[in-house]
Amino acid sequence: MKNRDRIFGLLAVLAVVIYMLACGSRPAWSPDSNRVVFAFADGDRQTFGLAIYDLRTRQTSRIYEAQEEMHFQPLWLEKEQIIALAAKGSKELKIIQIDLSSGQSRLIRSMAAEEAGVALMVPPVLAQQRYLFFSAELKAEKSGIRLYRFDLKQEKLKAVPKGTEHYLFRTGEDYIYLAGNKKGMELGRLDTKSMRFKRLMVIDDRKYGHLTAGLAAKKNGQELAMVVKHPQEQGRETFEILIVNRRGKIQKKIPLPQGTAFTESVHMVYGPKESSLWIPGVTAVDVGKTSDGKPEEYIFSLLEVDVRTGVCSEILAEHVGDEGAQNVMQPSISPDGKYLAVNVLLPKDEKNSLLYLVDLTTPERKVTRVPLPAKPEPTEAPHTQ
Repeated sequence: MKNRDRIFGLLAVLAVVIYMLACGSRPAWSPDSNRVVFAFADGDRQTFGLAIYDLRTRQTSRIYEAQEEMHFQPLWLEKEQIIALAAKGSKELKIIQIDLSSGQSRLIRSMAAEEAGVALMVPPVLAQQRYLFFSAELKAEKSGIRLYRFDLKQEKLKAVPKGTEHYLFRTGEDYIYLAGNKKGMELGRLDTKSMRFKRLMVIDDRKYGHLTAGLAAKKNGQELAMVVKHPQEQGRETFEILIVNRRGKIQKKIPLPQGTAFTESVHMVYGPKESSLWIPGVTAVDVGKTSDGKPEEYIFSLLEVDVRTGVCSEILAEHVGDEGAQNVMQPSISPDGKYLAVNVLLPKDEKNSLLYLVDLTTPERKVTRVPLPAKPEPTEAPHTQ
């Protein structure tokens, strides 16, 4: 460990606190990059569900709708098949399959959870188009947060046999795990078939600060990026991006703009050419405070950070009302690298949600705001649970 910098630490414990408040959702792209599925909340109808935006027709359609509060993490299983991990309230997790051709949905599995929102903190991972990996705190296990593998073919659930506080990230064809360790946390590779682990390094936050964002990795897995925060005097915190190689050595530190918070519930991704990082942040606006001492207004911002120069550019800024800090924003890059999608919940609009698309082929990073899908006609109602 002498030549190895240890930098992560306390991700699971800190993130659970955030997820007591809110769930997140990452948009999922079709293999041909023409469609994107995203979660929505309809304040007028008091429903929650999934919708698809078609870039070719510029039309949005609802594919699943529930009359109760549910939050979703969708995945594109095949050309016309969607798999979704859903948190129903705070105590139940569901795995749902949606057939786009027929418009029918099927409940594959229902699981009792201690805190269902924890399972949506890090987006689930699909391996070999068969195994669904997700982290959850299930009541049946009574062992804290664990990583689970659900076999979609045999419909069997299995806990990954290696301790607790596990999170899995896909990096190209590789699978990187973050897990609890006696000295803090550890980072390594997971063979999704054999369930064997290969530890790469033990990680600790004592030297470099608290890890506050989901792991971002280049496709070849040789470079990792993360955001850490440093407590300062007078209660002010500063944030920076650490670029780290697979041996745990820091390659670069990039300071982030002061005044913008990057919490445990914020994720980032590498751009298509992997020369930039996209990271959502939340800024508190000084317009007064609520009765509990929290700011009255927040601004959601989307930053593009040039890894080579360290220059941060604000691409998007959206007022999200007085619950902005509870929103979980997880950007997603289309397979062809042309678009970035991010799903935002807007409390000020009676909990309606929006999808933002950023055109990465334009120098000015043109942003399209995709509104809530139109209300379905009675004869064309999507599946409603």
